[in-house]
Amino acid sequence: MKRLFAALLLVSCASAPPAPPQKAINELPSAAVDLLCGQLHAEGMSSEIRVVKETQAIVTPASLRALAEISFHSGSVKPELIQAILLTPLIPVAVPAKTCVTRFITPAEAARANDVMVVQFSSPFVNPFGRGQSSGTLARLSLGGEASTWYWIPLAYRSDQWVAGMPMSLSVIE
Repeated sequence: MKRLFAALLLVSCASAPPAPPQKAINELPSAAVDLLCGQLHAEGMSSEIRVVKETQAIVTPASLRALAEISFHSGSVKPELIQAILLTPLIPVAVPAKTCVTRFITPAEAARANDVMVVQFSSPFVNPFGRGQSSGTLARLSLGGEASTWYWIPLAYRSDQWVAGMPMSLSVIE
């Protein structure tokens, strides 16, 4: 009887419809900006914040080491995975309706913003240190490009849309 039940269970699992394919991320979800705003407010940030309105090539070896650390990964990663992350195309950042962001700026404006907090997001990528296909984006908060604070914001495909999870602070030593 137990074998019959096990066989029926295997057959029922094998006949389940496949999961729908994930839609490509062609715009960083506004939820990533909203949740980062919430995190910054929880940490006591109350100053003016500007966000670069397009993802940036901000991924560094130090930020990837910090991502590996929070993913509890101690092994090596295939160089082709790192290369794929570094070559991820830039995409627009979705602008939420209500947010803590004072202004969305261009990369050129960010380079000249020496006296305000600026947030830059990386293009979304699959975490090479995570289990499964966990995607996310790196966010870097800095004052004039200095004294950076980094976050990993997980992204998941749910109900035919990309959603963001709670930002995790990274210990990036530059």
